[in-house]
Amino acid sequence: MKKSLLRILRPILLILVCAVLLSNVPNVFAQTREEQLEAKIRQIVAGIPASADTDVKVALYLHDYIVQNVEYQMVGDHQTAYGALIEDKSVCAGYGRAYQALLQAVGIPCLYV
Repeated sequence: MKKSLLRILRPILLILVCAVLLSNVPNVFAQTREEQLEAKIRQIVAGIPASADTDVKVALYLHDYIVQNVEYQMVGDHQTAYGALIEDKSVCAGYGRAYQALLQAVGIPCLYV
């Protein structure tokens, strides 16, 4: 009986020990905030339709993306492009910085004022 119980518990104990050991190892796949933001910008830019064939149409598409996907809220990084594009929550400063980052990614000159 002891052998059969040990045979059942051994894999469970091994999994638990591995889980504890691995929980202290940094995740090599974790992206930095900057990498997350850059990836999100690439994703949004990739979604620009072919019909947006002028700078004005591209700018309008990016504007509409922000308006439709970002909620006006003062939580987290509410004044950054990261807050707007990754957390989907921001205030006017974050909206402006997100829009600036998107426009610069497509080569449309833009200044944050």
